[in-house]
Amino acid sequence: MKDNVETILFFIQYGLPLGLILFLFLLHTLWLQYRLFRLELASKLIAKGQLSGRADTGLFAIGRVNETFNHMAEKLERLFAQQGHMIRAISHELKTPIFRLQLKLELLDKSSNNEKLIYELFEECDELDTLVHEILEYSKVEQFSSSLNFTEINLSNSLQNYAKSIEKYCNHPIILDVQQSIFARVDNAGIKRVIHNLVVNADKYAVEQIHVSLLRQGRRLLLTVEDDGIGIAKGKRELVFQPFYTVDESRTGKRHGVGLGLAIVKEILSSHDANVKISKSQFGGACLTIDLSSCFVE
Repeated sequence: MKDNVETILFFIQYGLPLGLILFLFLLHTLWLQYRLFRLELASKLIAKGQLSGRADTGLFAIGRVNETFNHMAEKLERLFAQQGHMIRAISHELKTPIFRLQLKLELLDKSSNNEKLIYELFEECDELDTLVHEILEYSKVEQFSSSLNFTEINLSNSLQNYAKSIEKYCNHPIILDVQQSIFARVDNAGIKRVIHNLVVNADKYAVEQIHVSLLRQGRRLLLTVEDDGIGIAKGKRELVFQPFYTVDESRTGKRHGVGLGLAIVKEILSSHDANVKISKSQFGGACLTIDLSSCFVE
């Protein structure tokens, strides 16, 4: 009996305080982890392009870390907004002199000996006009990637319908291999732009045809666009997604586009938590594979 009393007293004297300390330590750790989790959520929003995301500054704040984080986010948002405004302003300002130059070239006497020079100048104007258009499109994608409208769509039907509408503007036929009734949660306009850019890019380098496929492999959803051209060297496959980088000279010996099409593709896919890789096509050219597994809806 005496031993039992001593055990109980020992437990009350030492066990309860130790247990209480451990409980409070565990509670504080969980509370801190939850506050870090909320800060992580704000970080992920900014990483996805939603620069308006902010960390809690009240009860869920972690000292002055959240205030510093918000200050950084505000500065980033302001800098990106200024950059976007500057790009759009410069692009719009360039459109006017390009139009005037094209108009003056039209008024020149084409029967003169300068006909070849005039034709070359027209080509340069068209290239400048394309450049300005692509810069504006790229800035729009960067600016509005946070406001994409994600909805569940039948990606199989959407891909088939859109490929048919693009094909009449292509120089080569599009061969489709699409599994039916594949649904995905995507921004419909963004995915259409991705398909458009990839098909147009493949059409530039294809010899006879373009192959587009949408296949489900277990829980993986893969969209591929292939051409039967020369392909892209391994050392340049990652570089082609950089803005203004082109490998036209290595593929065809001449320049096509301004090097923003694939950069726009990567930007849109980034907002979908999707990625794109380049490999050698079974048809001899380039194969661009998009992993849309994060968007797949069963």
